[in-house]
Amino acid sequence: MKSRLFSLLLLVKHAVGRLYRFLREWLAIPRDYAVDQYRYMRWSGSFAPGRSRQALQGLIMRLYHGVEVGLTYENPRPGFGLKVVNDLLGYLRIYVQKFGADQTVRIAVHVLRLYLDHNRAQGLALESVAKKLDRLKVSPESQEGEGGILTLQRQDILQDAAIDFSRFVASRHSFRRYESDPVPLERIEQAVRMAMQSPSA
Repeated sequence: MKSRLFSLLLLVKHAVGRLYRFLREWLAIPRDYAVDQYRYMRWSGSFAPGRSRQALQGLIMRLYHGVEVGLTYENPRPGFGLKVVNDLLGYLRIYVQKFGADQTVRIAVHVLRLYLDHNRAQGLALESVAKKLDRLKVSPESQEGEGGILTLQRQDILQDAAIDFSRFVASRHSFRRYESDPVPLERIEQAVRMAMQSPSA
């Protein structure tokens, strides 16, 4: 009789323990969501892009990249993405006032000039956009291949990608031990710049 009672108490104890763990985890979900939302809103450039130079740069890049994508379509309609273009011009104005014109700004200005050229060719002047762009007083001194669109032939792409891919993959290694020498800041910045300019599609 005692062993039966003991077994029953043990079953009840395990059931109550499982129910407690389930309720504890279930009740933690809203708290975890709230913490994640707070962190996202605090550190994301989406809510306060002017908070840091990097957040504003990221937003500008995302917007001008959207314009670039629109320009690559076969027959983009005149005036496409006008809201995005106006948003981009507003963020560029803030960026130039705070940080001056750097390569990010020059690429964005170059893309906007291509956008205006496309629309003028379609018979749409977009004078308000042109005036806002002129008010920035930034010359688009971006290097070739930085910003805008580029028409490539298939053989050009194949030539640039002419590597033995299986050998390249086989040459990759995972490293678990690292030297204690500090990595020069210029190398880190160069890697970040390369990642920022890499194609997304």
